[in-house]
Order: sequence, then C-alpha cells, then structure tokens
Amino acid sequence: MKFRTKLLAGVMFASVVGVAVSAQAAEVKEVQMLHWWTSGGEAAALNVLKQDLAKEGFAWKDVPVAGGGGEGAMTALKAMVAADPSAGVLYICNPNNPTGTLTSDKDIDWLVDHMPRGAVLVLDEAYTHFAGCKMRSDLVAAGKPVIILRTFSKLYGLAGLRAGAAFGDPEVLNRLSRYSQGIMPTPGVSAAMASLQVSDLVPTRRKIIADTRAQVFKFLDKHGFSYTPSVSNHFLVEVKQPGDRVATAMRKEKIFIGRTWPSWPTHVRISVGTPEEMEKFQSAFLKVMA
Repeated sequence: MKFRTKLLAGVMFASVVGVAVSAQAAEVKEVQMLHWWTSGGEAAALNVLKQDLAKEGFAWKDVPVAGGGGEGAMTALKAMVAADPSAGVLYICNPNNPTGTLTSDKDIDWLVDHMPRGAVLVLDEAYTHFAGCKMRSDLVAAGKPVIILRTFSKLYGLAGLRAGAAFGDPEVLNRLSRYSQGIMPTPGVSAAMASLQVSDLVPTRRKIIADTRAQVFKFLDKHGFSYTPSVSNHFLVEVKQPGDRVATAMRKEKIFIGRTWPSWPTHVRISVGTPEEMEKFQSAFLKVMA
C-alpha cells in the first residue's frame, strides 16, 4: 500500500477531547474538516469549526478523555466508537493535550479495527517526540484508514514558522489539498529541513524535558499534590479549587500557567520549562497553594 507525506502550513488540532463527526456525503466533508483548524486560538477555532460543520449538516460529538490514561483511555475510545455509528472522522491527540498521557498502541489498534465502517482516524502526534514512544506511521503504510499529523512546533521549537506534515493515503491527501490555505512558507521548510539534519536534537531535548519533568513530579509528590502521569512537555495538577483562581494568583507571582478546561475545572495545565524556570514555578506554587 502506497502512502504519501504532505507538508502542511500550520499545526492542526492538538485538542483536548476525542471527536466523532458524521454527516451525509462525509467523503468530502470530512476532508474539509481536517484542514480547518490550522491557526488562531484553540477555543475560537473550535467554535468556528463547530459552526461551519453545523451549517453543512454535520453532527459533532465531544467524547471526554480520562485524565489518568490506562483503562480510562480504553473507556474513552469505546465511547468514541459508540458515539455515532455513522461517524466519518475520529480524532486522537497522542500524547493527549492537556493531560500529557498516552493512548497505548494496543488501544489505538483496537480503535482502528472497531471504528465505524468508512471512518478515518486522525492521529495527532504533535507531542509524540517528547514521549519517545512508537510513532504510528505503520498504520498508514499498512493501508489503514488513518491520517497521521506531525509538527515542528513542539519539541523542534518552530511554532512561529508553521511547519508540519501529514501522512496518509495519496487520494485522501489530494482531496485534503483542495482546502489548503497555500504552500508552507519557505522559512518554515528551510528550518524544518535543517532541524532534521541534527541527529541528536530530539533525544537531547527529550531527555532535558523528561529530567526536568521528573524533578517537578518529585516536588509535587513531596508536597502531596495530585497530577497526571504525563510523558509530554505538560501535565495537569489538581488544585482542589477553581483553576482560574490559581492561575490568576500565579500571574501575580510573575508565573504564567495554562488555562483550565470544562472537563477539569479544578486542574491547571503546567508546561515544562527550563530547570531554572521550574524552580521559580515551584516556589510560587507553594506560596499560592499555602
């Protein structure tokens, strides 16, 4: 089975929920859906996408994601499959954003084998480089109805240059191209290609993030804070109060942390920075949570 890689201008999705989309004439509509979410604020983009899909007769269904992974992840996948037997697109960000947890290869394989007939799985691997886990382009190579999304915006640090790629069946990617916003910027292509020439870039940065994350987890364990077992460059912390309140208090300490989500109103998303930055985070967090 042949497959093709296509460079895309923009980072797609990196969402917080599983999504099932269904409609009549889904063959064309689902492709349009794939290329819509390429820029702008995540919440604003999601609202625009939902509105546009509704105008075209689509049904959009969010499926909550279990923060801890494991059995909870399989429960979420089964819920996605059950959400609509006519779903045209199912979407997973792996590792998840904002939990940072992994959906296992076994669970992804199960989903591919059990999703609605004619559906396409969009597997967003934006954060996979941080995890060091197996990348699933093998699913595309095996002819499975899967599109793999990757980006240079995360571990590679090229977010401003909007460089990314999609792996999929050539016919599907050709249909996707009809909704493209244009070719990828030349600086983005050049920077992405240069990054790929640095053989130790990914493992070196992965280790720095992992070591720093482990130190922060050790700190959280010491002080009795609960958090998601992330393998990414971010994680959720349970603060047992409205997360927005904690974020506001942290800003007064000159520490900016992530926003909250409706599914986890008492959790805050923490990005893993440099060791020095995370030491400042720890001091401020203890002060705010005292």
